[in-house]
Amino acid sequence: MRRSILMLALVVSCKPSADATSDSARPAAVTAGAAQGATRDTAAVRQALLQLEQQWTAAHVSRDPAALDRILADEYVGVTATGDYWPKAEEIAMTRAGTASDPAAASAAQAPDSVRVRLYGDVALMTSRIAEPGKGSAGPRHYYYTSAYVWRDGRWQAVMGHVSGAAAKP
Repeated sequence: MRRSILMLALVVSCKPSADATSDSARPAAVTAGAAQGATRDTAAVRQALLQLEQQWTAAHVSRDPAALDRILADEYVGVTATGDYWPKAEEIAMTRAGTASDPAAASAAQAPDSVRVRLYGDVALMTSRIAEPGKGSAGPRHYYYTSAYVWRDGRWQAVMGHVSGAAAKP
């Protein structure tokens, strides 16, 4: 619930400056990280966030707490499709112990689809969809991901991650 309120506050308080989707390669440039004086191309930001998401998934698979500490901001919170909620320290501890549940890590070989990145100044929202392979006779399960990133100290950091169940594509 707190996470939804945070996301709503981010979206309501910010006017989108650009949009980059997997269906479009619009080379619109936007200004992000104004304090750093950096000009960002949405396609470049999209690529950087996709790489960061891959590193995040790899950190879960390899149980790498140092990578998670670098990727996740101190104020990070995560919410799963089952409603579990945890801060950064808990996600790192669960990953180290091998008890974190991440559908993307379970299907690490499959790239997400329907990826969208929206920039709001120093904030980037990324949404994507992934299918987790089914077990036994069960078919694959589908999930939507939403991640919120902030640009600070010359890099993107995740401040929020949310996973929810999705219907299978027709």
